[in-house]
Amino acid sequence: DEPVAISTRKIDIIQGARTAYIIERKDQLSNNLMKADVEGFRELAVLFPMFFLSVAALAIYVLLSRLVESQRVQIGLMRALGYSKIQVLFHYMGFALVVGVIGSVLGALLGHALAALLTSVYASELKLPDVVVQSHWYVVGVGMMIGIVVPLIAGLLPAWATARMRPAEAMRPPAPPVGHLTLLEILLPFAPRLPSVLKLPLRNFFRNVRRSLFMAMGVASAIALILVSLSFVDSMESLMYTQFEVIQNYDARIYFQGQGAAATASYIEHLQGVQEAEPVLEIPYRLQYGGQVSDSSILGLSQGSSMYTLLTPEGYPTTVVEDGVLVALSLKKKLGAEPGDKIHLEPVVGSIGETEKSLAGFINEPVGGRAFMPLEEVQELLRAPGSASGVLLRFDGEPSAELLERLYNLPDTASIELADEARRFIDDYMGFFWASIGVMLAMGFALGMAIIFNGVTVNVLERRREIAIMRAVGMSRSRLAVILSLENLLTGLLGVAIGIPLGCYITNYFMAQFEMDIYSMSAMVYPRSYIIACVSALIILFVSQIPAIRQVFRLSLPTVTKDWSE
Repeated sequence: DEPVAISTRKIDIIQGARTAYIIERKDQLSNNLMKADVEGFRELAVLFPMFFLSVAALAIYVLLSRLVESQRVQIGLMRALGYSKIQVLFHYMGFALVVGVIGSVLGALLGHALAALLTSVYASELKLPDVVVQSHWYVVGVGMMIGIVVPLIAGLLPAWATARMRPAEAMRPPAPPVGHLTLLEILLPFAPRLPSVLKLPLRNFFRNVRRSLFMAMGVASAIALILVSLSFVDSMESLMYTQFEVIQNYDARIYFQGQGAAATASYIEHLQGVQEAEPVLEIPYRLQYGGQVSDSSILGLSQGSSMYTLLTPEGYPTTVVEDGVLVALSLKKKLGAEPGDKIHLEPVVGSIGETEKSLAGFINEPVGGRAFMPLEEVQELLRAPGSASGVLLRFDGEPSAELLERLYNLPDTASIELADEARRFIDDYMGFFWASIGVMLAMGFALGMAIIFNGVTVNVLERRREIAIMRAVGMSRSRLAVILSLENLLTGLLGVAIGIPLGCYITNYFMAQFEMDIYSMSAMVYPRSYIIACVSALIILFVSQIPAIRQVFRLSLPTVTKDWSE
């Protein structure tokens, strides 16, 4: 006989014996799981570096802007001595270039080492026997180029400001601003009557709004970095809780050898130690809508199943629908179908059961990516009434060894999956995910700390003369430290107000890009993560000001106050 092709499946006749259906690699579930896993981490590999580089670019822009402003006299002197605008521009662009080159080289070396480590962790999770870690130098080259170009672009605008300075104007202090009511005096008319320890921080905060905003954006960036990293931990915990505590309400699932009898569930339910049992019928299916295809499975459930709770996208319980199919929310984007559309259902194995069903709605199933139909309708598709592929059961307490042995010895039983063991298996499988998130969280903390530390240090040091004058008129060091701390606290609170919505927006965007066919994570940020991000940023803020304040306090008052350029 000639091979008979049925769609993408084949039946071969080999030496007179009919083989099982052959599924091509691209259609195999294990292959699709691997590809989906790799694609998910590919998204993270692009999104997180872009996020970190964007925050780093903002930090470079702020610091270089402050540097240019603090070196007006030097810039004016260079222009007066004959240096061209381009020479001065390149001089300050060199700061950004040095940061980019050093950071890119260190990042490439560290990334190369971490790549080998994370690859080994990933391979061990998949139980791969042989692992070959090969360096992709073009990736290293692209990463270094991006690491150099981004700081240069960030430093271009502040450096270009030097070219617009005229030597005579740059060598004298900037003209004081025109007097007017500050925003503080408009919002708080009673502010002038406040004690000086409160009035001065408020005035300093509103006196230079640009400086305050720069500092607040540094704090906001740090909060967003920490919050986004923590959101992956929260979202994964929420995913696991929803799947194993809300949706899957059974203690064990029995898998039959091929198709067994649904009536077996009634027999099992009467065994001592079994509280409840329900038959299920799950078969691999290909879902098609328009030109979009998704290989998944259809799970046939009893109406009003108490073992497997179906949730709407809004989180409300629902049940399977007659003459319709419910599809996991993770497949919505891939199929592009909406409720009411006709979905073409094609069995992956065999040719019996091809049909069309109306899409009745979407189901929030974090893990699995299945379609759901009533048990009787799935049996009709297979032309096998009364059949089942397994049984869901709930034990009456801890199952005894004798009960488990009886279940294993049933004629149809192929294997038994205990819910607790399945969850532990997934937890072990997520080791690489936790390792990746741990690295990103550490980088987020480190970068956030660097941004706040640099911002606070520059903010205090560029006000040396102002602080020295307050000391010269008799203000004690402790009182001055309290004023600076309150001013930084106001800036930090503004940063918190900006950073929390910014972090939530970025989290929602990341999660939307991270959805895959087999699982989807909804953006979730627990209150503890908000507290950790905000408290960490504020602690870093207060700790960062200590070295700068101590350095200012050690300066000689005559030296600092004798000239504005100091």
